[in-house]
Amino acid sequence: MALTPEDITAIAAEVVRLQAEQQKQQPPLDDLDWSLITLPTVSASQRRPECGKLGESTLLMLIVLAAVEYDGSMAQLIKTAAQMYLKGKWGCGIKKLKPIAAREGVTVEEAINRIASGALKL
Repeated sequence: MALTPEDITAIAAEVVRLQAEQQKQQPPLDDLDWSLITLPTVSASQRRPECGKLGESTLLMLIVLAAVEYDGSMAQLIKTAAQMYLKGKWGCGIKKLKPIAAREGVTVEEAINRIASGALKL
């Protein structure tokens, strides 16, 4: 399936729209006391997570956007996509974590530490 110039333009417009939306939605990081959160040591497999097989159209879109936006760097495109997704979802995740932390009798920061260390399974 070949992409038309209109398809590529529509994809690029959607990327620009998503980037603008993400910039407007800053995650509520100031609700957390980051001095209480311990960044875990991550294994090589955690630094380089793998995903299942991508569909052909998804792979094609990644190739095109990587070429257009990141000088062909698929890794940079995926990194940026993950960062944008996480920024957009962080606030929702923290909202869902608050009742879990309360149920466990710990602060949200402690719940984050326990999840990161594997001590708290959700």
